Amino acid sequence: MSNKKFKNVLISAGGTAGHVFPAIEVAKEFCSRGYFIFFVTDRRMYDFVKKQPNFINKNIKLFCYRGKGFQRKNILQNCLSFVSLLSGLFQSFAYLIFNRPAIAIGFGGYITVPVLFACYILKIKVFIHEGNAILGKANKLLYRISKKLMTHFVKLEENGDKNFNYICVGMPVRKEIVDLNKFNYTKIKNKTINILITGGSLGAEIMAFKIANTIIRFSPELKIKLSIVQQVRRENFSELKKIYDKNNINAELEIFIKNMAKYLKWADLIICRCGAGTLAENLIVGKPAVMIPLANSADNHQLYNAKLAEDRGVGWVITEEELENFTEIKNKLEHIIRNIEKFQKTSEIKKQKVILDSASRIADITSSYITLTKESRERNDTVHS
Repeated sequence: MSNKKFKNVLISAGGTAGHVFPAIEVAKEFCSRGYFIFFVTDRRMYDFVKKQPNFINKNIKLFCYRGKGFQRKNILQNCLSFVSLLSGLFQSFAYLIFNRPAIAIGFGGYITVPVLFACYILKIKVFIHEGNAILGKANKLLYRISKKLMTHFVKLEENGDKNFNYICVGMPVRKEIVDLNKFNYTKIKNKTINILITGGSLGAEIMAFKIANTIIRFSPELKIKLSIVQQVRRENFSELKKIYDKNNINAELEIFIKNMAKYLKWADLIICRCGAGTLAENLIVGKPAVMIPLANSADNHQLYNAKLAEDRGVGWVITEEELENFTEIKNKLEHIIRNIEKFQKTSEIKKQKVILDSASRIADITSSYITLTKESRERNDTVHS
């Protein structure tokens, strides 16, 4: 390890917070082990990463690469994206030649494609992590050049006629949320029932109003027991507040929830979208969840994510189409809330099987390729399988 390049690790993620958050946690893990991190993201996520508290330091250098992702049924945009990705490929070469890392790890998002292909061409070992239950487009392209595919879920859904070899390492999440795994539930009887509603950035308006208009139909004796914290878009804030105030429902609206760990600990029930990061946090905390997949998510990955979580007995899947039937959803949510203690006990048991050291596992597996022998790497993979 005397050669400086063996202390350099490239980590790339972009597009959404769901890709970027686990990448940040793995970067922190490598940093704690004395490595220097080149963190590569896109324009969309650059400011988001830059503003993360206690992240950017002398051992983590942040880079923004040009390029835009591909869009369905938009030929002109996709042609421009292709040219942009080629530009990103040459940009990657220029940087990597002078700042050669020992290994490179991708966490999803279009920006990882040119970056990791450039690494592969320069004979830098490439690894990928998939947070969703179905392999994303970027990771499908990178799979053949990667040394190891690591996954969040134990089961990776089939992708066409391909079977992928992978090792389950869990999902890296923030330490303050991992720490919640050790807390046990408090009894709910004769107390307020706390509901946390998060919607994500896409399709948030559907989440905001469909759920609110279902809750206001609850029976009066149940409505007075509710305390709601709901994440909402700025443009929907005033209208949603009027709905809750008019129906005398105790609701606190937040445009952005800064301290998610605080509210995850507070909540008795979570109503949420089904991104990989959101579900990973719910599984670690061990709270029952009503999961509403984004209908137009790429490859319908949110539905696959939610189904795997539902199969574990920690929540219920409700589709956007089902949200149109207020009476049916009202009855389902009322049943869940009235029996919340029973469902909490199940979630409490299931959270004991969640992987809590995912970032450490990823660092162990990938760093073993820097200096260890093939036999040592295989032994390390066995330990984490």
